Amino acid sequence: LIPCYATGRHSEKGFYASTIANLQKGRPRMWAPVAYAYFFTAVILRLLTKEARRYARLRTRFLAEGDDDDGPQARCSVVVERVPKALRSDDALTAYFRRLMGADAVHSA
Repeated sequence: LIPCYATGRHSEKGFYASTIANLQKGRPRMWAPVAYAYFFTAVILRLLTKEARRYARLRTRFLAEGDDDDGPQARCSVVVERVPKALRSDDALTAYFRRLMGADAVHSA
């Protein structure tokens, strides 16, 4: 936009010669900032859309496969609160969840 502003014929001096202030009102060059704004907005929205899709793909893959450093226990851990007193030992809680979810679904308790 600076070349468009600098070649304007409003005869501004100094810094203002390279700003929109150097353009004459009602001239076709006044549409240059509008066109640039639409173009710039379209480019930014396109880049944001691509990044959002990439993030969703990577996030889905991470949730499905996990990180190389983490084991399955880190990906599938849950916090259990308000555990009844009868189930507050490791063995009792493990047996309870194995009965609910199946023997293969419980890593540890």
